[in-house]
Amino acid sequence: MSLFDLCISFCNFPSNETKSESLLTDGPYFKDEYILGKLLGEGAFAEVKIATDRKTNNVYAVKIVDKLKMEENDEECFQFEIDNLTSLNHSNITRLYHVYNEPTKYYLVMELVSGGELFDRIVSKRSYTEEEARDVSKIICGAINYCHKNCIAHRDLKPENLLLMYKDSDTEIKIADFGFSKRVESPESRCLVTRCGTPEYVAPEVLSGKPYNTKCDTWSLGVIIYILLCGYPPFYNKSTHNLFNLILMGKYEFHEDTWGDISDEAKDLISKLLINKPNERLSAEEVLQHPWFSDTITPKLSHRDLDKCQDNLKNFQKAKFQSIVKLIIVTNRLAKAFGGRTPNKNRRRKRNSIDVESLAGLNLETIYE
Repeated sequence: MSLFDLCISFCNFPSNETKSESLLTDGPYFKDEYILGKLLGEGAFAEVKIATDRKTNNVYAVKIVDKLKMEENDEECFQFEIDNLTSLNHSNITRLYHVYNEPTKYYLVMELVSGGELFDRIVSKRSYTEEEARDVSKIICGAINYCHKNCIAHRDLKPENLLLMYKDSDTEIKIADFGFSKRVESPESRCLVTRCGTPEYVAPEVLSGKPYNTKCDTWSLGVIIYILLCGYPPFYNKSTHNLFNLILMGKYEFHEDTWGDISDEAKDLISKLLINKPNERLSAEEVLQHPWFSDTITPKLSHRDLDKCQDNLKNFQKAKFQSIVKLIIVTNRLAKAFGGRTPNKNRRRKRNSIDVESLAGLNLETIYE
């Protein structure tokens, strides 16, 4: 995705997680230093525009947050995002350069990422091999390992948050959207309790409501690698309740017609990531040591074409787009029904709510020994 999440994510508030203690200081006015350009995207309480530095003519993306539209839960996620992004400096993570705190708005000056979504690029390629999927996975895992070493869990890894820096580059990948990210005491510390993320990619321990750690991200990484290799998700059901049940059981398959030509090393890695007991799941650091990333098997992977994956991925992207369109239509209808403004309850659900009823009747004890 771009800097906004147009798909439904969920996050259950309030939680027992420690709130951010950071305070944003007032500085010079944003418009004194930047010229605003075209609109790139918009959400419930913010929009993203092109911004040009008046002194250097450098071009950035600026996220403009309307304080008057923010609620307490929005403010909390926003503060976490700022704190965590300002502490990270990695070539594969979107950069936050400056924050302007003004009376009615926040201005976040960010790196301009203009290459579009990674998955869209894969669909458009003439050829696509397992070697390329492996190399992309390694880049993503390296960035997540950096986050974890800096005691930050992303908590919303998904294809829409994997962007390309430029339109003519396949490898300059950026992980975006740290709105659900959270600092932890240590990568192994189970100090997180908030149910947050995106249904198809969320780890079973997150659904359970029990304390969890950074390995929630390596579960999501397993889902992403699975899709990179076959073009569809390992867990899918039109019913959210049934989807969560599949995730809690860790029930998925390597279908022979799609996975028959994919290396055993790739399937072994996925099987060690999509484990519903987090203490048995690989950490990001351990993932990078897996044989699938060894240079010795590169010649074998370079000859494994993933044509079926591209076809499946094209259908997957089309279905995702149709879901987004339906969401926008419903949101617009709600806005008209309520005099041009969507009621607060529905506005919040667009980004950070979970249908708790979807968890009713599920065995939430299955993921721990």
